[in-house]
Amino acid sequence: MTEIDFGDPNLASRLDAMSQAELDALPFGVLKLDGDGRIVGYNRIEGEIAEVDFAQQINHNFFTEIAPCMDNPFFRGRFEEGIKAGGLALDFEFETDMDPRAEHIRVRMLTSNTPGEYWVAIKRL
Repeated sequence: MTEIDFGDPNLASRLDAMSQAELDALPFGVLKLDGDGRIVGYNRIEGEIAEVDFAQQINHNFFTEIAPCMDNPFFRGRFEEGIKAGGLALDFEFETDMDPRAEHIRVRMLTSNTPGEYWVAIKRL
């Protein structure tokens, strides 16, 4: 597998082209959400760090059921605003004291090539 950088300007396209095994080998977490925030995909490291069995969480809402600390205007609001604007292309840092697993993270929210689906890449800092 070719190494992939979290800051790659073509990250969404690169993620779209990866197999599940390649996604699982990444050194950072990725989730794939639909426009309502429901989980449609994920990688192994995100499940391990979040301590969530995402296989059991497919079609569950990430913001309300999995990560309520991210159900706020700063995080979920950006996700929803980006979709309304026609596509996600966000890169920001997020901190919370509500969940030590997301204490300080860098987040990239990107539009997938699959219509109606979006990547959320998470790197713990």
